[in-house]
Amino acid sequence: MHQTKNILKSAILPWLFASAMLLFQCASPGSIQGGPKDENPPRVDSLASSPNPSLRFDGREIVLYFNEWVQLEDPYQQIFISPPFTERPNYKLKGRSLIIEIDEEEELTPNTTYIINLGKAIVDLNESNPLPDYQYVFSTGDFLDSLSINGKAIDQITGEPLENISMMLFDNLSDTAITTVSPSYFARSNAEGEFKFQYLRPGEFQLIGFLDENQDFKYDADTESFGFSNTIVNTLHHHDTTITLPISLGRPPIYLDDVDTSYHGLIQLTFTEDATDTAMMSIRTSDSVRLIRDQKVANIWYEDSQLPLEVITRNTAGISDTMTVNIVKQSAPAFEDIKISKPSTPILAHQPIRLTSTWPIVDLDVNNIEIVKNKNEDDILRLDSFHIDFNQMDLYYPWQVDSNYLIQFLPQSITFKDSVVQDSLSISLKPVSTESLSSIIINFLVDSSQYTTNQWIVELMQKDKQLQRFIINDLEKPLRINHLKPGEYQLRLTKDENKNGIWDAARFYEKKQAEELLNIDIGTIRVNWIQETEIKIP
Repeated sequence: MHQTKNILKSAILPWLFASAMLLFQCASPGSIQGGPKDENPPRVDSLASSPNPSLRFDGREIVLYFNEWVQLEDPYQQIFISPPFTERPNYKLKGRSLIIEIDEEEELTPNTTYIINLGKAIVDLNESNPLPDYQYVFSTGDFLDSLSINGKAIDQITGEPLENISMMLFDNLSDTAITTVSPSYFARSNAEGEFKFQYLRPGEFQLIGFLDENQDFKYDADTESFGFSNTIVNTLHHHDTTITLPISLGRPPIYLDDVDTSYHGLIQLTFTEDATDTAMMSIRTSDSVRLIRDQKVANIWYEDSQLPLEVITRNTAGISDTMTVNIVKQSAPAFEDIKISKPSTPILAHQPIRLTSTWPIVDLDVNNIEIVKNKNEDDILRLDSFHIDFNQMDLYYPWQVDSNYLIQFLPQSITFKDSVVQDSLSISLKPVSTESLSSIIINFLVDSSQYTTNQWIVELMQKDKQLQRFIINDLEKPLRINHLKPGEYQLRLTKDENKNGIWDAARFYEKKQAEELLNIDIGTIRVNWIQETEIKIP
């Protein structure tokens, strides 16, 4: 009898344990295996949730009950409230419900319609499908405001729609409002750039839009894309209309990153970005020195007799740096630290070839410079002549079309400044004929009475890369660009109204919109082809 009881107990306990685990799993949220992938977002169960919309609201808690288990993701970045609360609410999940707790210190404005937009904070548990831009609306008065305005945010440069742009309406019409106070109404653009203000009250507002990266509802002028409406928005007059708002981001300021004075006769400035554009980074020093800009580096070459030497840099944000060199340094770089480069443009046959060095060149010994053509080392060729301009050398020889050349600089064939000892150096090149290249002729169709005093920046682009840049003051003359490789090209024209040499984004405090931009697709140019293009300036 005793043995029978033990057998029954050992058989029953595993069954009870398995049953308990099954019940526990059924009561907990989790993934259901098998079947088609769930692509449906969660839905709010309106019958089990706080009434939406709600009138004469005076509560401190809003409950939204969902039809499935959900997750709460980044609520303080995703959820936005119009008009914003002064105190941060608390968001928490309880079962299948999102509970929004309004702080006890929050004083809701009487007779005001509030909109709580969940953004993409609510996603389902299994597939993270978001419930996009669900709105909970309540009024502290007897009615809901009912005016609305539609809009679209577009990129000022490309014309493409912009997503996640914070659109704001301020009833405070002062210039400082956008950086000091919270907006009256808030919306956000979707993937198509579309946004909508709903439940608006009658009144006048200024409309601005920007990429609010730190989600503080205030514009940070140095870092955030920006656009604004030239006219005051009257919600009665603009009700149910669509406003297109271009958004622009000015080129961020360039900053001085490093100063190196360790080499004799050289001040080397290194910047955070390409500083070849003089309008983006101003460098002031003595007119008698030599200043060479090369991408992120600016080299200032001076003679000992020019010391002390002062250099002042200034960026577009108005930040200046001043440095003074008083002491003569005697060190020079090793040859392996000197770079000699070929031109970035096509090398033309029967034309001198220009090589550029990062250290000044004093002389060349042509007897120690050998030219090998098409790998024929039995027939060593020599330069006809050369010309030196500080750190550049032009090599003259009857270079032939489509021939492969190897220029061998034997040791000490190049005399550098400060007697830097040169080791062996080889440079290969293959000249091309002008017949293998192409040209573009641009004719501008303009109203001369309107545009004769304007300055334009013309950029030749290939995809997103700028190839050449021109400053044009007379659009009645055609612009010809030669020696281009066959391919697809684009033009970007900037109406440089303030003639500072760069494109300026929207300037709210000056009440100036971004400078006008035109993007023109030239198309494909072929070998030995002159592409003539007419551009109508609107």
